[in-house]
Amino acid sequence: MTRLPRSTLAEFLDDRVTYRSLDTVDRRLPRCTDLAASIGLADAPTPRKCQPCYGQLVAALLREAAKIEGNGAVDRILFVGDTRGNDIRAFEQICHEGAWPGIAFIGRDDPSAPEAWQMVGTENGPVLIASRWRLLTEVDRFCDADGFPIDRRTVVLIDIDKTAIGARGRNDEAIDRARIDALHRTYIQVHGEVPEWSTCQRLYRSLNRDSLHRFTADNQDLVVYMALAVAANLLPDDILLRDDAWERFGDLAGLLAEADRGAPSASRSFRDAHRAMRDGLVGGELPLFDRFRRNEYEATVGRMSRLPEAATMDRRLADEIMITAEVREVALRWRDRGALVFGISDKPDIASLPTEAQADSGLLPLHRTQARVMAAIESENARSV
Repeated sequence: MTRLPRSTLAEFLDDRVTYRSLDTVDRRLPRCTDLAASIGLADAPTPRKCQPCYGQLVAALLREAAKIEGNGAVDRILFVGDTRGNDIRAFEQICHEGAWPGIAFIGRDDPSAPEAWQMVGTENGPVLIASRWRLLTEVDRFCDADGFPIDRRTVVLIDIDKTAIGARGRNDEAIDRARIDALHRTYIQVHGEVPEWSTCQRLYRSLNRDSLHRFTADNQDLVVYMALAVAANLLPDDILLRDDAWERFGDLAGLLAEADRGAPSASRSFRDAHRAMRDGLVGGELPLFDRFRRNEYEATVGRMSRLPEAATMDRRLADEIMITAEVREVALRWRDRGALVFGISDKPDIASLPTEAQADSGLLPLHRTQARVMAAIESENARSV
């Protein structure tokens, strides 16, 4: 039995973590509204990773962070993430807005592919799309050969979900299971215990595929809402899973209008949730599904360091959210060289930080919750058994 070490994301990030609000946990840094006003974006809604203003705000935030930490000017960006879509767009936007060169590493464990990375050029620098997380430990050599020093004038941006924790292709199923836990709890709260839960769970998994991100934008609030709406017979699941689904609804407003017609027959709790989604739709963006997101926070931290030492590695990979050893290794190394290591996530703050009541019960922020550290060698041994 392998005894895995434990750590927290704060070991290498401290409180330099910003979630969807772009209000960094480190209270020395300016709030998003102040940053937005300083760069001419006052009154604009806080952007998601995939939106252009995101790069402007994050670039301004990184300059402030470098000043506070005494690093001086920012000269370059090193980005570590797991998705080709939103992460690469965020990398490009941040580099563009800061006028910085950059290098991005997009990782996953894909045993079906050769162990290598594919280099894709962008306007601001190369993106290394890797088939193994352990290739991250070789980025130093690439940077040296590219004349890209990792030092106190470098900002290292590390995505959190499915990168720093729950590594994609290795341990990401545990994050998905935490979301299923949260969905189930939300389902009971809005529908009660009725047989349609299996339909709801099946649809959630179907809608949560990478191939449907063009439709869902990987927005968990939307995916969860649609799964619950199908369970309440407000939306047709046979339409939602088709490639031309958006042609029927037109946009989110059309989807919500479709659900609105059947809303009077739903439970009062779900009618309230539906009404909050419908009334909160602004500029094509859904509001947060608060009840689900609070449940997601508890379910996520509940799956960190949750299993006994005797648990098999296969069970641990599927059920327990762990810190990615390779990310931790390079983050500590680069931090020791003086680089400013910063965690970013598109996950809402309420899915990552405890309420006062949750904190009083002993729960900690996600980045300060202890988790086991999972390296490639353990995960590959587990899957070969």
